[in-house]
Amino acid sequence: MIKEIIDTNLKRIENDLLEIKDILNIDFIDIFPTSNEHKELLDTEALSIGKIVKETDRGNVYLLDKGISTKYGYVNLIKVRLFDESRLSYEAAADFVVSNREILLSKVGKDSRFKYIKREEWDAVEFKTDNTLVYFLSPLASEVYLKDYVMFSLDDEDINLDVKDMKNCKVRIAARGIVMDDKGRIALQLKSKKNQYKLIGGGIEDNEDFGVAFRREVLEETGCQVEIIKKLGLVIENRGFLDLKQTSHIFVSRVINDTHILDLTEKEANEGAKLVWLSPKEALEKLRGCYDELLPSEYDILFDTQFDVVRDIKILEYYLDK
Repeated sequence: MIKEIIDTNLKRIENDLLEIKDILNIDFIDIFPTSNEHKELLDTEALSIGKIVKETDRGNVYLLDKGISTKYGYVNLIKVRLFDESRLSYEAAADFVVSNREILLSKVGKDSRFKYIKREEWDAVEFKTDNTLVYFLSPLASEVYLKDYVMFSLDDEDINLDVKDMKNCKVRIAARGIVMDDKGRIALQLKSKKNQYKLIGGGIEDNEDFGVAFRREVLEETGCQVEIIKKLGLVIENRGFLDLKQTSHIFVSRVINDTHILDLTEKEANEGAKLVWLSPKEALEKLRGCYDELLPSEYDILFDTQFDVVRDIKILEYYLDK
């Protein structure tokens, strides 16, 4: 029932969404019951495929055990709303992540379909037509409802820069984390031309599930197929110096097969990327020790690389503390 509602709603709105540029992925879905009885059925189904992560005055928010695949990516977070007759025109309302929300904000006041909404925890651009009701939030709904799953947040102060306003920044989603072999060693990528050690991982491609993206990144950067042991949580990276907010989904995994074949990007190859396996203690020492030796590259300014290293140090420290 829930999957059918999501599929039907997204099919209905796809033509209107064609004019929204730079959609990265879907973040969240509000489902509107058609009656109180329907709400009870939806809540029962949601509990069978996920767990409640937030109880709100408008309905329960559920984190699904397995994301629902759509053309806009995987839906991992839904809210079953209280029955409301005023919402009967819409089966659901979707939240999307766009790379530049400023473009949508510029339409508010000029195009009646776009409206700015301010709430205590977030603000949103609403896009509403006869067929479509969608939102573009800052911070993302997933960030608001999954606060307890956030391991930590970083901003410019963590690399000794002044903090910049991040209100209308670009957005990027990534997956990264811990890769262990059968000897208990952790995989790091050494970018020798930058003197940088980093944890394995990178950006999510179109419509990828977070776990799928992590396993793909691991295979490309290490040549290893892995089993995900658990998800550690989320890391929020507020890179004001780039006007970029990145949310990294952090996983712990173990190697189940090593193909010994790496598939590095041109950027990684040009930066001298190599795979190294180190004990957890040695890996943390290498991450900490490389910070003062970092060099910029033709691809990244020094601040960006420093931010990567600080993030990875904190991820590994968090993992070892747990």
